Amino acid sequence: ALQALLTLSMQTARFSRQKRTSHSAVAATPKRNHSAMAHTAKQDSKPNNSLWASEVTAQSLQADPADSYDVAIIGGGGTARAAIGALNTKIKSVDVLLRSENRMPALIKAAPKLTVNQLDMSEPLDKYDLIIQTTPSNVFDEYVLKTTRANGVLLEALYKPWPTKLVERYEGLGGKIISGKELL
Repeated sequence: ALQALLTLSMQTARFSRQKRTSHSAVAATPKRNHSAMAHTAKQDSKPNNSLWASEVTAQSLQADPADSYDVAIIGGGGTARAAIGALNTKIKSVDVLLRSENRMPALIKAAPKLTVNQLDMSEPLDKYDLIIQTTPSNVFDEYVLKTTRANGVLLEALYKPWPTKLVERYEGLGGKIISGKELL
């Protein structure tokens, strides 16, 4: 179900990106890129809540890893590991917003073909085509107002309480939302 939902999210992000007539530059966010934080493995190693993941198959998105989608995952627990694993061959890199770096090894292991960049959870979400929010209720609330622009799709894994503060903010900025209920 998560694979199909991420496929739907990526398709919606691609559609949103194509519809934008202009894309203003966003200042580059500094990323922590030392060996424990960033990793690239060796070669051998309808955008609303009425869309159902069952309508989309994992094969319907054959994204070229050369596509430079800006993807962020908020959190580092089990849902984040599943999401990053599902994205492993669909994109080149992902930014992970964490409170602590101790979740990085498991995230890197879940996506051996991705470059995984750790950012502080307080980073704004303005530049991302796809945001996957996986933290428990209220954990991200204090950072919501740092986002001032919605450029794509927010996949909010939480479904209770609904809507979350991030959903309200992102939707208010014109972003597309996919509900965590789709994961059930």
